[in-house]
Amino acid sequence: MKYCLFVVCAIVAVFYVPGVFAYDLNTMVDDALQQLPSTIDKVGGIKTIAITTFEYGKDIDIKNVEEKVSRKIAKTGKFTVVDRKALDVLLKEQTLSLTGVTEVGEMKKVGKLLSVDAFLFGKVTTSVDEVIVDLELKDVSTGGLIWAEEFRGEDPSKSSLGVGIRIGTYSADSQLYVSSAGDKGWFNLQEKSKAMQIAFLFHFVQRMQFSKNFSFGVDAIFSRGDWSITRFDDSIFNSTYTLLAVQKVNDYNLTLIPLIRMGIDPIVLYGGAGLSANYVELTGTYRLKKTDGSFDTGEISYHNWPLNPGNFAYKFGMEVKFTKQYSMFFESYYLPSMTMKFDDVDTKIAPEYTVKSGTYYGFGAKYYFFNF
Repeated sequence: MKYCLFVVCAIVAVFYVPGVFAYDLNTMVDDALQQLPSTIDKVGGIKTIAITTFEYGKDIDIKNVEEKVSRKIAKTGKFTVVDRKALDVLLKEQTLSLTGVTEVGEMKKVGKLLSVDAFLFGKVTTSVDEVIVDLELKDVSTGGLIWAEEFRGEDPSKSSLGVGIRIGTYSADSQLYVSSAGDKGWFNLQEKSKAMQIAFLFHFVQRMQFSKNFSFGVDAIFSRGDWSITRFDDSIFNSTYTLLAVQKVNDYNLTLIPLIRMGIDPIVLYGGAGLSANYVELTGTYRLKKTDGSFDTGEISYHNWPLNPGNFAYKFGMEVKFTKQYSMFFESYYLPSMTMKFDDVDTKIAPEYTVKSGTYYGFGAKYYFFNF
């Protein structure tokens, strides 16, 4: 029941939690314009630039991007940016306006009046959790496009939550310890080498404020393995005894791994180490009897839930983001050796279940449903 509740909560969150919350738009614009000076510095043949009034999307409640762009360009030391206040006064006196200056004739007229070489046009919009600043630099005399660039900015303190699923491999085995009449030994019931494992992920990412290239993440990985084992009337101890074993193992694993993430979308590399715990449910029926009929335990039913609380685990991988919400990943992960020793069914039969340590591989997909 508790696992069903977890799944229901995750589904509700995916469909009902908004994808975008109130970001600091000024901070996002500053983030977008970080690369403006180095990008526009490559433009040659232009000395004086006039900045037009930008277009703003309906969801943009700030109107000062022109001033931010002007300061960024002026800091290059390569261009002279016409003072906007003086520019507005001059245009008002001449009953002219920079807004909507797109035709060559009008551009030449205003450009000559202002003694500028180029006009900078801009548009500011949002997309999911980004601000997009589109800039175009046009030659005054020809109206031709000299330079154009798109700048995207995020909130440097942005965090994301997401869910995912991974299909991968693991190895395990199940044994019985049997002793009777002085004979004792382990009998391997079944071994799974490189068996398939399905894991569900709850993923948190916090962007590092000092760099776009780094972020911090935490993966909570929940997996469940169902394993049925049947061994009917096997001869053991030199055929002196026969053993019946019917087992169903439900293996619940929870792994918590902090991650360091490096890279710029769409490709991010990540790695980290954490702890892994297993909670195993074993339901079984066993019977040990001597072939001459002198000894017979009869069928013994058994049910138990042991816990292995903490073991070292790590993983490394690569995530490819197709959109801000959807991504796919490939990773290698280390599963520690975990042995569950069950209480004796009776004094002669003791089950044991072991997840084998090793480095395994898997791939999957994530959906980031919550940004804040």
